[in-house]
Formats: sequence, structure tokens, C-alpha cells
Amino acid sequence: MEFDSLVSLGARNRALETELKRNIADLKNELKDIGYGKAKSLSLSSSVPQPQSVEESSLERAECLRHLLHIPDVGFSLSKDKILQMEMEVCEKEEHTCQSLPLILHQFFLTQCEDLLMLKLMHLNRWERFCRHGVPIQQLEPVFQDRIHELVTQYKDFWHRAKRLESAYKAYVSDNKTSPINDITTEDMTIYLNWLSWKLNSTTLVHRYLLVLSHIPNMHHSRILPSKDVAFDDTQADWDKAKERKANETFEEDNKLPIASRRLNSFKQRLVDLLQYYKIQTDLDSISPADELELFYQAQRRLKNIIATQTKMMKFPVFSPVPEEERDSGAVQNTYMMQARWETQRTIHAHLDPVRQSVIASVRRRNTIDELLKASYAQTHVDNLQEITKTLKNFASNIREAVAPSIRPYCVASHPLGKDTQQMWKRIYRADNRQEEEEEDKDSIADGMADDDGVLGALSGRGAQSDGVYGNFSFTPGNLGFGHTGKLSTGKDAHMAYLMLRHIKIRHLRREALGILNYFKSVERTITLDLCGNFDKKKDWDGPPSRKETSFLHNSRIEHMQKMYEYLEYGNVENIDDFYEKGEDDIIHVQDYNGYYIMYDTALKSLKELEDELLIVGSHYISKDTSCRLVDEEAQNPLPRRNSAFKTSNLIKHPPLVVDLVGYSHINVDRTAVLLDLWDKEVEFQRRKYQLVDCYLKIYHQVGSMEEKRRVAQSVITVLNQRPRYDLTAPYFIKSYNDESHILLQTTTLVKAVANAIIENERKFQLGINYKELNGLTGGLPFEIIAKQPISTTDNRDSLKSMYFLEFCTALSQVSYITTTINRSVEEIVFIHGIENTGEIVSIHRQTLEACMAEWV
Repeated sequence: MEFDSLVSLGARNRALETELKRNIADLKNELKDIGYGKAKSLSLSSSVPQPQSVEESSLERAECLRHLLHIPDVGFSLSKDKILQMEMEVCEKEEHTCQSLPLILHQFFLTQCEDLLMLKLMHLNRWERFCRHGVPIQQLEPVFQDRIHELVTQYKDFWHRAKRLESAYKAYVSDNKTSPINDITTEDMTIYLNWLSWKLNSTTLVHRYLLVLSHIPNMHHSRILPSKDVAFDDTQADWDKAKERKANETFEEDNKLPIASRRLNSFKQRLVDLLQYYKIQTDLDSISPADELELFYQAQRRLKNIIATQTKMMKFPVFSPVPEEERDSGAVQNTYMMQARWETQRTIHAHLDPVRQSVIASVRRRNTIDELLKASYAQTHVDNLQEITKTLKNFASNIREAVAPSIRPYCVASHPLGKDTQQMWKRIYRADNRQEEEEEDKDSIADGMADDDGVLGALSGRGAQSDGVYGNFSFTPGNLGFGHTGKLSTGKDAHMAYLMLRHIKIRHLRREALGILNYFKSVERTITLDLCGNFDKKKDWDGPPSRKETSFLHNSRIEHMQKMYEYLEYGNVENIDDFYEKGEDDIIHVQDYNGYYIMYDTALKSLKELEDELLIVGSHYISKDTSCRLVDEEAQNPLPRRNSAFKTSNLIKHPPLVVDLVGYSHINVDRTAVLLDLWDKEVEFQRRKYQLVDCYLKIYHQVGSMEEKRRVAQSVITVLNQRPRYDLTAPYFIKSYNDESHILLQTTTLVKAVANAIIENERKFQLGINYKELNGLTGGLPFEIIAKQPISTTDNRDSLKSMYFLEFCTALSQVSYITTTINRSVEEIVFIHGIENTGEIVSIHRQTLEACMAEWV
């Protein structure tokens, strides 16, 4: 049975249609009595259009329901020759015929009406956002009003043209074979051809590049090989940065678990990085005991000052508006907690990578967290300065026990496997070794010294431990720097400085990550409100707006356009989008439309989820490590540790001489250094995401079409939820983070290059148009560029080229196709090589991006 007959099968529908027929007949008789239709000058005061017949309403309802109930078929992968054959068949068909041309023009003018309404809304939002920034923007008000008038005039013209061509849509719905070709005018065709030439010019550049990207697997699959260690291409100097190449070159040294040690050479490079970060001038190559003590005091002052600031920055009181008279008193400098009420209204969700999902799921499935790692991370949440210093002191004093070489159990003569005890007696009575051990046990000159806050007292542990320092007067002057005793610096004060600096660095990285996550939530809020049709920008928005509730069951699309225009014409448009600024400490701060610093509650939830994931990942790499065990353990154990042939009788005959319990328990792994590496690489990864999202957000603010906005928003949401693909078989996670950060950097560079090329191409095309010779028939063409007041819609001005205040480059929406095409090419190459290892998949992705960037150049 046909679908049209199924629409009116119910008794209720038939009763409603009968009532509708009676009402339409009465209304027509009433209109006939007042003389409507005879006098052409008579106009109706009502905005309600003429009533349609019941048959037309039924057909339109059936067409709408058919569209709503349509379920797309499952897409099958097609070969390249099949796709080329389908494209050739499409090219051979006539697109513009007497039957299709009126429908095409009707659809074109309706789409243009919607785009013009969105463009007007974007102009109004930009004016509300930037008009408060100073006099230069306010001086553009006459030009701005002229642009708004031009938009409204063009909208009304396109709406009347679409209304005139509505007969083509009615003929299509009623399956009428008559062609309304006579309703088309020459101006309609001129406007359509203007738009067609503009779109052809704006899409040619990206379309050619997308064709090249689609053939990357065929052209480069023999050169893109699965390898976990692939060096950077030095020929792509413009695309790589020296820092990224250096990080890749030092991978062999850094990609292993850090070992706790008090020797200066073991943590020297990490201390150098911390000193550069906190701008402390100290030469560690030729450091003296006095310089070491000065370094300790500088680190102690940094700890005292920064801990107080960090503690204040992690407190978020509940939002309460501050009166106007109190805003200058500093009360609004607090960061307030804001509830994310828009979370439930999201219409776009991220496209998750199955490789990432499988890796994260496999790590979470174990659900094992190293208790020492968890305890070390809990210490970074302590805000009491004395508790922090006491913990660092205890950690430094216990390191020696964790990394000291194990004394092997020599057997006495009564043992069944008796050995010569000569080595044991030598060890006891060697005087030089005892003297060195005693000197290593002496505390540094910083132990026992007092300060007002008790910080040094907690670090030194006053009492019996400090008696040895003052009891050896030959040792004290050398540490004070008053003479040269031939003794080099022990590195204990430098080690304490290192512990304090990395402690505050972990806290700072955590706060910086929270700022980036809060920025991501703000971006998600902006996209959610825009795509849900929040035209009026009401401050108290709790549910879906009126545009989402609008249905086409009772109104045609052209009537819907008129309602949207009236809504924008008489409604108030206010800016409720957030503002962003980056502080001197590289922390991103979010401000609402009233200027208050805010922190979304969902950002704190995301930070908690991130902390749990980092602890699980760090615990995984600690538990799988075997490099901390004794090297000669296997040689001294006659039986393997894990063997099905392991029997008790063999163990009695050949007992193992060495059991490295310290290595198996991973006590000598520096958990705090692992946390520092985790947060350092995670924040670097989040910064790369921020740069890419910033580029996409600028593109999003330039796009007017709702369909194109959704496509760009989909790319933004996918990047916001992107996580690194950990190689669980690697010895450490640094290589995985470096690769993922480099992939984001390459993607950002490529997006910026393509977007800037599109902007230059659009400006070149618009400068070649002589608007005066068109005699006002500029419909279908982009608006004239007014080269005044360059602006940046985000805080980062270096992401894309600055746009003028009244300039909108809608062609930038094509950039979203690039990442989709690259990901599809990566999947094809992975399928060709049959790769399953995560590290090799990431390597393929990186090499594919390098090939794509080379093709663009």
C-alpha cells in the first residue's frame, strides 16, 4: 500500500480532514463576501496565508512524514573505479531541465534567506561583543547600520523570489507534470549564476587538495611503513619546530622510568629545566656548597610564595552577583563556580576513535593503582606549608634506603652451600668505605637552620640528626664556602631545591590543565547554544528555544523563514558568549558576559576523570617495568622465576642466591617524577588541542549556514574529546605523548595554512568585483570588504589571519573536510599493512600527515 494512503487511514485523521474541509469552505465564503480576489488593491491585514485545500495539506503532510521517517541505508565501501564510474554517470545527466530548474531556484532562494538571517545574527552578535572595547569600534556604527540595511533588503528580495517560485514545490508535491518555467525571470538566473561562480572559485582550491588526499594511500602506502621509531623529516623545517625535533632525539634517554637518587648527576637535567622555568640563575656544572645553599633558599622562597597563590586559585566560591559599587574593590577577582545547565541540551557528540577507546578500556579494565603513586599525588593537594616541607624532608631521607645497592647474603661455613667469608670481613674492616659512608650520612648546612615559618626546621629535622654537622668543624667551613677543603658539593641542598620546585610545578600544571578544560567547556557551551537556535540570547536559558520546537507539519518552509525574520527583527540580541584571556602564568581564564571569572562545574568533573586516568596509566607503566631489577639476577638464579618445571626439590638442591625484592616492589622508582612527567606531557597535549580548537573556533565564527556550522562544530567537539593513544607495550608513556602532540601540531599547522590560503583567495576574488557596474544586482555575491578595524574572535591572534570587523569568510567551513579525509586515509593504510599495534598506528598517522603536508606545499 502506498505511503500517501497510510497517512489518512485513521478515523481520527478522517474526522479532522472533514472538519478542515468545512472550515476552509466557510473561510472562503467569508473572503468572497468581503470581495477578496476581485479588487487587486485590497490587501489582507492578517499574516495568515490563504487556506489550502485538504488534498494539498494531506500531500504536504505526507511529504514531511516521509522525510522524518526516512531511515538511511547502510553505507558500503566502494572501490575507486566504482566511484569514478558513478561520478561520470552523474556528469552525463542533465542537471538543469525545465522540471528541475524551478525547484533548484526555489531551494536556492530559501537557502539564501536562511543564510542571510544567520549572517545578520552574526553581525549583531559581533557588534554586541566588540562594541564595548573602545572608541574605534563605535566609530564604525554608521557602516554597520548600512550593512544591516543591505542584509535586510537582500533578504526581502530573495524571500519574494522564493514565494513566487513556490508553485514549483506545490507541483512537485502534488505530482503535477506541468512545468512552472514561466515563473523564472532573468534576474533570478543572474543571481543564481553569480552565486555559482563565487562558489566555484571558493571550492576549487580545497576540492583539488581533497582529491589528492583521497589518493594518498595509493601513492604513498609503499613509503609509509609501520615503525614505532620514525625520525622527523628535516626537510619540513617550516612544519616542524626545533623543540619537537629535540624531544624526539632524546627519546631513548627519556622514555624510561625515573629512578630516585640524591646524586646531582641523576636529576641534573630535570633541575635545569625547573630552574629555567622559574627563572633561577644557577650554574649546576660548577656549583659550590655556597651556591647550592643559595639555590636551596631561592627554592624555599618560591615554595612559600607560590603555594599561597595556588591555594587561592583552586578555591571556587558559588557564584553570586556583586553589586556595581563593589566591583572596583577587588571582590570580582575571585573565580566563581558556575553550573553548566546547557549540558543536557547537547545535540552533537564526539566521534570517538576505536583505537583510543580500546586502549583506554584495556587500561581501565585492570583498575589497579599503585598505592605509592596515589599517596605521592595526594601530597600535591596539601596546602599546609609545614606539612609539605616535612613530607619532602622525609622523602629525601628515605631515598638512600631505596636506591642503596643490595648487600648479597654471603653464606657461612655451616651452610650446605658454604662460601669463603673473606669478602665479608673485608667489607667490615675497610676504613675508607666507612669514612665515605659516614660523610654521606651527614646532613647539609641547611639542616638545623631556623626561619620564621618553620620551613627550614621541618626540612632539617632539628635534634639528634643535626648534631653531627656542628660536631665536625673541619666539614662546616667547606660547606659555608669560606675555604676549599677539596670536597665537592654533596648535592643534598640541590636535591631539596629540586624536590620543592617540582612539587609546585606539578600543582601549577594541574591548575593549567584545569584552565584548559574550563576553556573547552566554554567552547562547548557556545556551540550548544548556537546550534539549539538561541537567537534571543536570553541570560536565563533552561530549555530548547522556539526554533527547535518549530515544525514543518503546519507551515511551509517559506513561512518558517518569515517567522525567523520577524523573530530577529523585533527580538533583543545580547551577547552571552564568554571571553578568554591568558595570564602571565599561561593559565587560561574564562570570563562571562558580565566580566566575572567563572569555573564550570563540569570542568572540575573532567579534571577528576583525567586524574584517575593518569594514575591508572602511570601505575600500568610502573608495574610492567623490569629495568629496576638487578642485572645479574638471572645469571645467579639457576631456575627461572616463572616456569612450569619449577619444583620444590630443585629449589632445595639449587637455592637462588639473589632475590631482588626491592626491584620487584619498584620502591626505587621515583613516583613524584612519574607524576611530573605525566602532567607535563598531558598539559603539552592539552596545549596542542587548545591551539587546534582555537583555529576551528575562529572558523566556526565565520560560517553562516547552519549545516556548515554543524559540520565545523562536529570537528571541534571531536578534538575536545580526543585522548592520546598509549602504547601499552612501550617502556614508558613519553613517546606516546610526544607522537600525539606532534600529530596535533601538524594538524594545526595544516589547518592554518589551508585556512589562510582560503582567506587570501576570497579576498582576491572580492577585490576583482566592481560592485558599481552591477547596478545593484549583487545578489548571490559576497558583500564588499570594508577594510577597517581588524579583529580576532579569540584570545590567540596568531592562529589565523585577522579578519576585518565586517568581514565574514563563509568558505572556511571547507577546512573541516581535511581532517576527515586524512583520518580515512590513515585507516586505509593501516588496513593495507594489517597493523594492530598502537605505536605503529600512531606512526602511520604521523607519516601520513607529513605526506599530506608535503602535497599541500
